[in-house]
Amino acid sequence: MFKIFYYEFKRFVINKLFLGLSIIQLIYAAILMNGEIIYGVANTAPFSPWSFGTYMGKLSPILLLSLLYLISSLFSKKEQSVLHITNITVIDKGKYYLVRIIAIMISYIILVSISVVFGIVNNYIIFNIGLNIEILKTVIISILPSFLLILGLGLYIGNVNPKYIVILMGIVVLAYNPLNKFIDLYGIKFFSEYPYSLNILDPSLQLSKSFLISRIAHIIIGIGTILLFLKNKSKQSI
Repeated sequence: MFKIFYYEFKRFVINKLFLGLSIIQLIYAAILMNGEIIYGVANTAPFSPWSFGTYMGKLSPILLLSLLYLISSLFSKKEQSVLHITNITVIDKGKYYLVRIIAIMISYIILVSISVVFGIVNNYIIFNIGLNIEILKTVIISILPSFLLILGLGLYIGNVNPKYIVILMGIVVLAYNPLNKFIDLYGIKFFSEYPYSLNILDPSLQLSKSFLISRIAHIIIGIGTILLFLKNKSKQSI
């Protein structure tokens, strides 16, 4: 299984496309950090968790589009031909795909880490403010729910029909401007507007009930669809 993981991880990360995605992400991160974020969001400090949450939220579409590209590679014709060759090996198909999903997860964490490190270094250079627990919580809140949700949905619908992943990519782009706070996939609306309702200058990070419920819902749906995908794969023999 380790050989499978190493092969998948190397294939995902060590290539020109991954490098290109990282560069695009850094360019947009620099534009955000030195644009609207440097002035602070919703009357908060530019190094506040609210500003950092908005920063990570606005980067999320690029990150999730990258994630969906990685997922789509699992269902490509080339991958299916490779899978056919591995049919001679006695492997539980659920475990096989679990290893590949872990490789995708770690690849995604690397992409996210690039944005996080850039933002933290930028704040440290300009404001002499580095990583703290509030920023760490903000990263988890803004990234984890949407990551699990899109990962689960991508795997599930990609297994039904790989072409549907393109539709999900479109939804990821459209979600940049949410209709309401509950479907605020990236937390942009929450981080950039909720501080106004607190009537406090530069308030500490606190979650509204509706936002918290939406994050929990995203996580549950994401984990549920991932497990369902693996269960379906386990029923298939290799």
